[in-house]
Amino acid sequence: MDRRFKDDWDVPSLCTELVISFRTRQRECRSQAGEPSAALLRFGLLVISFVFAMMVALDNTLPAQRADGSPQPAEPRPRASREELETYRHTHTLMDWTAREVKDAPELAKLRPAGTQALPLILKQVGERAAEMIAEFRNIACDERVYSEWEAGSPILTWREMGPNEVAHHFLYIIIPRPAGDPLMFKEYRTNPKGQPIDLASLADLRLITTNFTGSWAYFNPSNQPESRFRYFGDEPIRKQLCYVVGFAQRPGVARNFTTFEAGDHSAVILVQGLAWIDEKSFHIQKLETWLLAPRADIGLASQNTTVNYSPVLPAGMKNVLWLPQEVTVEVHYHNIYIRNTHRYSGFKLFRSHVLITP
Repeated sequence: MDRRFKDDWDVPSLCTELVISFRTRQRECRSQAGEPSAALLRFGLLVISFVFAMMVALDNTLPAQRADGSPQPAEPRPRASREELETYRHTHTLMDWTAREVKDAPELAKLRPAGTQALPLILKQVGERAAEMIAEFRNIACDERVYSEWEAGSPILTWREMGPNEVAHHFLYIIIPRPAGDPLMFKEYRTNPKGQPIDLASLADLRLITTNFTGSWAYFNPSNQPESRFRYFGDEPIRKQLCYVVGFAQRPGVARNFTTFEAGDHSAVILVQGLAWIDEKSFHIQKLETWLLAPRADIGLASQNTTVNYSPVLPAGMKNVLWLPQEVTVEVHYHNIYIRNTHRYSGFKLFRSHVLITP
């Protein structure tokens, strides 16, 4: 028996604009009889995952259902070891920034000092918006372009001509909401632009996998807020819209939602801190920046910075507007290698799929 996963998404014409970067984990999906079948390329680590080119992991899970049609149980959360937690003890975070450090932060160059808006009210409102969007979310597909750059020994120059250490890829990106209670919230998959499984050999030029940006705002979900400390810094405009700027830092020993980092046969749990720019009118997050809570010298990870820009989108076939990633940049300094992945998303549509069963 052969099960083939097929979608009804109309693929737009290819765009020549250079953008985005990425890398991948895949395994053929097999039926109970053990026969291979077409499968979506799957990315399913918590919040954001980083997998270097030296590793191609395999997976055989299709979204949200077992073979008998019943829902899959929530996947287990990754756990931080005692040694990893000790790395983050007594670290200096943006919660501890002095007035001088706030003024010198390049991310806050246009910051207006904090007004009278109370932090608890901001967190309550943004948490409610997050819960509403989770409830309204449906299966979504979009066009993704990934542009990846890397350098050995020195940081990457800003926006240069294509060179030998730079590659571009084009994917169909599929976002599937998970059952209530699943810590992942979303599963995110990639296929080629025609909805067909990706040939791993075609991705051999990628150095880094970066994925799972849809739910990057999960730190502000009401059930997750106790896992972080928060600080209201003030107001700053983003795309001509005034936003509350709220910082957060995950709490070692308390946080249960992690970024995961994998290289070769080794994996690590990463805690982060960051800034969110929250629209003062809608209380949706317009922009989110995260970086390491502390460098991880034990695994050679000196820095990891992620910037996610969100915009209101009305996917074709839906009646509700969703705030979805439009552009994402990830910069990593691992051992002596600097890597930058840039992702851009467009053409959001409702995604429908069906299974064809043939003898």
